[in-house]
Amino acid sequence: MHYQDYLRATQSVLTQMQKRKRPYKVRVLGHEFAVNPGVFSPRYFRDTEIFARMIPVERGDAFLEIGSGTGAIGILAILRGARKALLTGISHEAVSTAKRNVVLHRLEDLVEVRQGDLFGPLKKGERFSKIFWNVPFGYTTRKSLTLLEGTAFDCRYEHVQKYLVEARAHLLPRGRIFIGFSSTLGRLDVLAQMAKRAQSKLVMLNQQESREGQLKVKFELFEVLRF
Repeated sequence: MHYQDYLRATQSVLTQMQKRKRPYKVRVLGHEFAVNPGVFSPRYFRDTEIFARMIPVERGDAFLEIGSGTGAIGILAILRGARKALLTGISHEAVSTAKRNVVLHRLEDLVEVRQGDLFGPLKKGERFSKIFWNVPFGYTTRKSLTLLEGTAFDCRYEHVQKYLVEARAHLLPRGRIFIGFSSTLGRLDVLAQMAKRAQSKLVMLNQQESREGQLKVKFELFEVLRF
């Protein structure tokens, strides 16, 4: 299948997702999460569950997830031993959903959710041992994207580039930066070039093939390392 066919299929799934008008529940790695309408949903894409399993969480981690959607990955990081987590999201619906799931799992003392773009919601001096973003790996030249489309597509990877440049300033000593990606649905060549411009390189830690509807899709977890 041609790359553009994969992108059209992704857009079709987003359209189905957008038609949901009422909150519903999904399960990720055996745990239940609420999903509000208009929020990127693990029911339609398996990458949330795949990356939640792949990310190397260690006991005592301070975990930051950018663009957390339902909050499932950050919450599961706590359940795996992280001592605290900060989840950020740009849309009101996503932030509301993540907050709802924090309460659902009774983690209000360990997980905080803030609204804003990328690292904008962080306070001065906040640092983390693990930073993760399941980036919008659909490469497009279209600038007018809805918030939901922005969870899967990024115009010329402008937001991804900003993440690569800015993430290191928010790391604790020996902290690690991760990117969730799909070489099937995304432009790995462009991502690698951007990492190089940010004086970094990508190291693939894990890869898994998944069936998304009728499509076979590869998902990769990359660590961003400084030259």
